[in-house]
Amino acid sequence: MVTEKRYEVGATVDEAAQAMFNRQLATYRKITRENLMYHREVYDILRGILIAEAPVPFRFLDVACGDASASAAMLQGTAIAHYHGIDLSALSLEIAMETLRSLPCPVELHCRDFAEALGNWAARVDIVWIGMSLHHLQSAGKRRLMEDARSALGEPGIFLIWEPTYLEGEGRVERANGTLQDRLVKEMRLAGISTMEAGNAFLPTFMEDYNKRFAKLPFNDKDLHRPLAEHDDIEDAFAWKEERTVSFNLTLQYDKVLFMLEPNEITRPLARQRVMIFDYPDGRFAIKYKGRSLPYKTFDKLQQVDQAAIVENKRLGPILAMIAEQQKQMDMSRSNKARRRRGQRTSLFKVG
Repeated sequence: MVTEKRYEVGATVDEAAQAMFNRQLATYRKITRENLMYHREVYDILRGILIAEAPVPFRFLDVACGDASASAAMLQGTAIAHYHGIDLSALSLEIAMETLRSLPCPVELHCRDFAEALGNWAARVDIVWIGMSLHHLQSAGKRRLMEDARSALGEPGIFLIWEPTYLEGEGRVERANGTLQDRLVKEMRLAGISTMEAGNAFLPTFMEDYNKRFAKLPFNDKDLHRPLAEHDDIEDAFAWKEERTVSFNLTLQYDKVLFMLEPNEITRPLARQRVMIFDYPDGRFAIKYKGRSLPYKTFDKLQQVDQAAIVENKRLGPILAMIAEQQKQMDMSRSNKARRRRGQRTSLFKVG
């Protein structure tokens, strides 16, 4: 039941920001509906945490709640006693009003900038949840919001954050390299450089000018790099890693290949346990449990019949040829989520 909808507007809400939020609402709802950013999985995890760890009953503060559709579904059947939602978009809160009517508790919606609202928050809550919104604040604003969230929480209280993180190749160094390469190409074009020799001769001048314009002194110039320790494993650090659950039959799947663990005293107890897959850049592959490599066999679902097999098996030649033709019509590509394999000379994931 919705018992109150509180709008705290006026000087705290910028009209241009409201308009931008409202324009983006349709895009946001499509993203959540299509699960493009794994909202369903995240909110399943959140629900599990609330059921296992939240006080009974609990008061829930949903920071930057939007239309609250994901939260409303997640909170069904939990011990929620009071729901508070904060969002800058009045249109989103109008939708949230209807979405949250099924909750068996009072609901209060606050139309306000979430950082400012938390800075003036008075009601005590047990859970503070902010999803995909903290990154809008600068570092000082993030620290201040975390302090305000801590002040709003009772004892015991839980502060939960969901934020995106950079994948490999998306960090600051990679972005800086992209900027540098783009700027360098344009500077060379402006300087009329068209040969490798002229480009190499131009680099020292470019670097000096670039550093004068953009370089900043570090707060601390101490070199904090450390030498490798004996336990540091660089090969494992640079491998593509994914977790899998071992089936009761001691099998698991990865990149359209079925892996069958060889049954022994180590692997038999691993049914329904999580193991780590290591997919190395050079094509090697390992399955490990608590750092220990496990023996396995494979069955590749994308095995193809080649011409050599047709020639060698004269009796089965016509059948193999028919299978080969059928395979040409099938999608024999690997998973788009797995690592790319350019440059791997040997790999059990090669097709053909």
